[in-house]
Amino acid sequence: MARIYGNSSSLNHLLYVLKQNNIREFSTLESIQTFKKTWKNSISQHQEQQKEKLLAEISQLKSDYTLLTNQYQEMISNQTKLLNEEKELIPSKIIQYSSSTKNPFKLLFYKIKLNQLSKRLDKLTHYFIDEVEKPFRHLSKKIKNLERDVTYRETNFETLISKRSQNYTNRINLINRILDDNYTLISGTIGEQQVTEELKKLPDTFTVINDLQMSFNRPICNRKENDKILSIQVDHLVVGPSGVFLLETKNWSEKSLQNLNLFSPVKQIRRANFALFTLLNSSVSSGSLRLSSHHWGKKKIAIRSVLLMTNAKPKEQFQFVKVLSLKEIVNYISYFEETFSSKEVETIVNYVIRQR
Repeated sequence: MARIYGNSSSLNHLLYVLKQNNIREFSTLESIQTFKKTWKNSISQHQEQQKEKLLAEISQLKSDYTLLTNQYQEMISNQTKLLNEEKELIPSKIIQYSSSTKNPFKLLFYKIKLNQLSKRLDKLTHYFIDEVEKPFRHLSKKIKNLERDVTYRETNFETLISKRSQNYTNRINLINRILDDNYTLISGTIGEQQVTEELKKLPDTFTVINDLQMSFNRPICNRKENDKILSIQVDHLVVGPSGVFLLETKNWSEKSLQNLNLFSPVKQIRRANFALFTLLNSSVSSGSLRLSSHHWGKKKIAIRSVLLMTNAKPKEQFQFVKVLSLKEIVNYISYFEETFSSKEVETIVNYVIRQR
């Protein structure tokens, strides 16, 4: 199986667009395709999860309500018993402090006690329930809050689920819309991914560099075309014993072929071929790219250009650019005789990678 370096150009561009929109959930075409298949279900699943969470909340609130209510009732029962006992004892205490005494201090004390007992008896007689409940008002308030929370959740059940799911739903819809807006990039990624999978069928003596991008400090001049080349981008560069191949991938339909001008990708790949051919062979001449010596002289690195159509294929052929379908590419690359040793292949690959 051929060695593969990097993602496809369309995938890299698509991931860049997504990151510009603060979408970082994806790193592969497969993850994007999975999202497109499941995004509606993911919203439904999230809403179902929110439903389960809300039901669990209601269940817990009801459990807390029952527990606190039982505790409250037990406390009220105990407090009622204590206050009834206190109420029964007050008359005897009033009699006790109603006895006469000549001691002025004692008499004052009795009057204070009688006043206190009288007020206490009045409260226990006319405001008994209030006195029973007074120590537990905080607990009573908590119980009422629990009851209110349960009622609110049950009454607004569907609204709460929708509200709690809103951010997630908006996020998923946003991602889906942006992916739809970039359908062309996804289509290109699918095509380039198919190419990568097909190129993997080449032997391990071949190396595939996806999305080769190069910039040149000094422009490479094509005087014939009056073109100063400052940078190039190639969908796939294949280097192996049979040579160096530039592949420009198009995932166009039959209808697209009729509407699109094919000169553009042909011109693009010829331009990249000229720049890479000039760079590699000038590097061989200068000695910065060392290939095995030949007794006739230094080798020249030929570069073959391929316009690879992963969907429909045009009938036209173009000068210096081979137009192939996906099923033809491996046989085409394998057809040529070996011109580079495994060491030379490695040397060319490493040089190209360093120049990126």
